[in-house]
Amino acid sequence: MALAADSLKKTVVRAPVMALNSIGVGQVMIVANRKIMMGKPTVAGIRITVELILEKLAGGQTIDQILKSHPSLTEAGVRAAIGFAAKS
Repeated sequence: MALAADSLKKTVVRAPVMALNSIGVGQVMIVANRKIMMGKPTVAGIRITVELILEKLAGGQTIDQILKSHPSLTEAGVRAAIGFAAKS
């Protein structure tokens, strides 16, 4: 069975991370779209890759330091990236 080209354009992966935010409890998604960041998994809605977050953590940065460097990123996004990497 052949897949339609449109079905291959975007892959959405829901990280199994529940996050508290100002609206309540929600789920942060990690997405991979070949048109965004060359298809690398990113935090939904922002162009920050899971790879970048993990590299910063591995380099010794704290979550607070990463959040200060990337104001559009939330703690829930960092934790979703960690959860995604753990499942990959």
